[in-house]
Amino acid sequence: MERRTLKRPTLAQPLPMSFKLSSLFYKKLQAPLMSTTLAIKAKCSQKILDQALVYAQEIESQLSVYRPSSELSHLNQNASSKEVAVSESLYALLQTALDVSTETEGCFDITIGALTQQTYKFGHKVPMLPNRSTLKKVSKTVNYHNVVLKDGKVRFNHPQTYLDLGGIGKGYCVDRVKHFLQEREVKSALVSLGGEIAAYGGQFTVGIAHPREKRLYAYFETEGETYISTSGDYERYIKDFDHNHIIDPISGRSSSRYASLTLVSKRANATLLDAYNTAMFLMDETEMEQFALAHDIAYLRLDKTLEQKQERLERFTKKYVKL
Repeated sequence: MERRTLKRPTLAQPLPMSFKLSSLFYKKLQAPLMSTTLAIKAKCSQKILDQALVYAQEIESQLSVYRPSSELSHLNQNASSKEVAVSESLYALLQTALDVSTETEGCFDITIGALTQQTYKFGHKVPMLPNRSTLKKVSKTVNYHNVVLKDGKVRFNHPQTYLDLGGIGKGYCVDRVKHFLQEREVKSALVSLGGEIAAYGGQFTVGIAHPREKRLYAYFETEGETYISTSGDYERYIKDFDHNHIIDPISGRSSSRYASLTLVSKRANATLLDAYNTAMFLMDETEMEQFALAHDIAYLRLDKTLEQKQERLERFTKKYVKL
């Protein structure tokens, strides 16, 4: 194996280390965004990259549940008592989210915020580990059917409904930035935000972070338009990996099956793949395999013992190498 092929992979998962994205004729940008790092590598001017960053920051200010001034926060504060008019872009994203909720039979559910934000308090200064009775009580309020969309307005049918777009928002931002670049005739680019990646117009090497060590576990090479999503129990957790941020909407408990899951698709965009990953992380092995096959998705999965299972990566990648 040639060492030079491993020097500059794009991480499909955030790690507490920097990585370089340098290639001939490409410009690069890295900046903090959505509690992780936005990285763009593109054949364009630095001016366009800077504009893309401003655009991404505007999306964060709209969707962040941690900003009281965001459009999402305004919706959470008011939609239980009245219909709330929202922007066309947020309305479309919510419709997509509800479609995925139906498709995954509730494994993905944007009303999970009642658990992730208001109960566990992931991302807040003092996160909490709730007891079973609290989880049982709060879980009853989590139901995507309580979100009603009509004529550009949103209404919650339950007073404790609370949206959290963390399971779809990063992928959505990646898609929007990708379209932003394409509208400016950027012919080749890779956009990465946390574990969500969109690449087009070139060949890129993508590294998969080891879920238990600060190194890469594997890497693969992409060609043409490709979307990638990685989730792990190590991304955000309270005390240990068993209390991670991927919460089952029904039980209210953290996912206990897998350590890491990477999805690769040529068909589903970054928005969908982000949401699908959230849902598939809660599926058993048979359900995951069937869902991936039905949606033409390849995947690399590591269970809690770090045993690997991969399906059809060879269809969407030029090369896959386990390190």
